[in-house]
Amino acid sequence: MRTQQKIALAAVLVLLGTFAAAGWGEEQEGGYIEYSQGVYHTVKKGDTLWDLSKRFYDQPSLWPDLWSNNPDIPNPHWIYPGQIITLYQRTDREWVPAGDPNAVRAQAASGYVIHQKTIRIPALDEIGFIQEDPVPSSGVIVKGNIAGVLISTGVTVYVKPVSTMSYAEGDRFTIWRNEGVVMNPYKGIDRPLGVKHRIMGQMVVTHVGPEIITGRVEDSYDGIQAGDLLMPPRAIRDEPIALKPGKPGVEGHIAATEDNLTLIGDGHVVFLDVGRKDGVEVGQIYTAYYKQDPIREADDTMIALPDIDAAQVLVLSVEAETSTAVVLRSPEILQTGALIRADSLPLR
Repeated sequence: MRTQQKIALAAVLVLLGTFAAAGWGEEQEGGYIEYSQGVYHTVKKGDTLWDLSKRFYDQPSLWPDLWSNNPDIPNPHWIYPGQIITLYQRTDREWVPAGDPNAVRAQAASGYVIHQKTIRIPALDEIGFIQEDPVPSSGVIVKGNIAGVLISTGVTVYVKPVSTMSYAEGDRFTIWRNEGVVMNPYKGIDRPLGVKHRIMGQMVVTHVGPEIITGRVEDSYDGIQAGDLLMPPRAIRDEPIALKPGKPGVEGHIAATEDNLTLIGDGHVVFLDVGRKDGVEVGQIYTAYYKQDPIREADDTMIALPDIDAAQVLVLSVEAETSTAVVLRSPEILQTGALIRADSLPLR
């Protein structure tokens, strides 16, 4: 069961590059893009570093090497379901000449240049979203075929159809749960952010009856229950996402998280209170930050303190007034309520 959703970023992390010479005796406009590529595993119940070393390295005795590749694991004897384990990681850099159509350059006032390419995010079809009104229901799951058995992959389900819709064998639907209205206290008292749509799995229709539709769960991301709803499959980007700076002037908040977390870290899914109407697009990167209160001196002089840049977030999907994002890097403590702004400079 999905307890905390984290995205394994099995692709390119955007890092800093500066203009530099490409070779001896000549100067070519461009710069280096540094990137990290890796293979990751999401811990499941019963996993141990010993077992993972045996499975992926063919030598269980290499578990200390696996532990050393994951410095965020304080105790090698304690890993938990949902945790992301780095199995292999390689860091490299590539020269990107000016005008490369695959690179996006963002010039900052300080003279730094970020060279950005693309990132591939796995399991995008599992990620939920928040929008003003709920998606119209395409049917309601009334039960699974075996009493007392958790509805999961391979289980037959019975669906009450919508009278205005037509169905056929082979039709596919996304299973989702209406988790109610999420409030947004950061843009006014009692202002709703929208309805939270939690994606639970995928289903295919196997039989269309006069009153009930029979289906088979093709994939489940969490414990599917009676009362969960159907929607047509969303158009999910399967190709790598082109990275680009956030839109200057966009200001908002991390208003909520996928899993109602108190502390947010790398790979966690968050919801922003800015969206398509604000110019937010898929692939944009924003900085999450906090403002600091000024310090009062003994002579009552007020000294302003700089903002604390807490994280970078990558936009994965966009609705009219909200967007779904993943935390790329969070060197500081990150919580809901953090402000966001466009910033082309990477975090130090």
